[in-house]
Amino acid sequence: MSSFTIKNSIMTNITKHGLSTIEIPAYLKTLQELLSGTIITTNGGFTLELDTNTGVGNISYTYLQKGLQCWDFDIELASDLSIPAAVEDKSLLQFFYCLEGNCYYQSEDFEEYLPIEELYAGVTYSATGQEDRIHFRKGNRVRFNVMCLQHKEYGFLTHLDSTLFDQKVDELIVFINEQSKPFYLNGLNLSIREQLKFIGTLKSDNNIANILYEHGGSYLVFGKFIEQFLTDTKMRSNGRVLFKRELKIITQLSDYIKDQPELRHSISNLSLRSGIPPKKLQNGFKLMHNKTVAEYIRNVRLEKAEVLLRTTDLNVSEVVYSIGLTSRSYFCKIFRDKYHCNPSDYKSNL
Repeated sequence: MSSFTIKNSIMTNITKHGLSTIEIPAYLKTLQELLSGTIITTNGGFTLELDTNTGVGNISYTYLQKGLQCWDFDIELASDLSIPAAVEDKSLLQFFYCLEGNCYYQSEDFEEYLPIEELYAGVTYSATGQEDRIHFRKGNRVRFNVMCLQHKEYGFLTHLDSTLFDQKVDELIVFINEQSKPFYLNGLNLSIREQLKFIGTLKSDNNIANILYEHGGSYLVFGKFIEQFLTDTKMRSNGRVLFKRELKIITQLSDYIKDQPELRHSISNLSLRSGIPPKKLQNGFKLMHNKTVAEYIRNVRLEKAEVLLRTTDLNVSEVVYSIGLTSRSYFCKIFRDKYHCNPSDYKSNL
């Protein structure tokens, strides 16, 4: 799906559903009754600012289009609290991602509290009238994102093959219902974290620009949720499941490479450092970053090089050395492949 298509869809929604025509959703009013606070109008939606007696933080609602909504929670409560999980009394697919802290999901059919853990993505299907709940513990700051899809009303893909889309969503619902637990937890996902953090940095003095930033970013997060689910189910069907402990180690390795891209990283060295076999290491990087270990290392080095060219007085040769490469010609080739410009021209054009 092209960025041009996304932009035009967003502009259509801005035109058809301007700030004055979007109604405060009933779910947000329910949360206001439970948590107290003030509802204010924001770009393309509303935000509930919590009352200080209840806690600190806010809950934001963004209308993306018919059948697709986005909710962002950033709260720290003064006491334990349970809220309804389903945003409307309709059948919903809900994609969860916890950016910080943790909370718990409880289905009407199960007494067990299922953790929504930091940096993990999850998905659940709530049928009409089903009273699932989310539990928060006092003093625990929680930041998490929920994308809600009513796929029978979702119209973004009507110009494409909507029949195929409905079929895939139906398959997803069947798969979730076949799980031993109603809340299906996908693997650790760093790409969603990076996207959500990136959206938070995009601010403009122009109101329309802010709406485009927030809506476009939300669609990308939604795409990453779908990608995560498909990747995870494929890995499971191939018998290549990684344990939570291994995923956490791979997260640490990813940060280690980012912090020190100039070191001589290799899959054998990383395997020795982590205690994870090379094949599983490759699977983990493909799961988290959609890249092999070598591709991830190369991309981190290129991004570091771009920052150095843009923000320092280092020449190209010095930049090559700073990111752990030895061949200037090789660096120029891979830099050109990524940024469509020679590094020396890139620096001079700045």
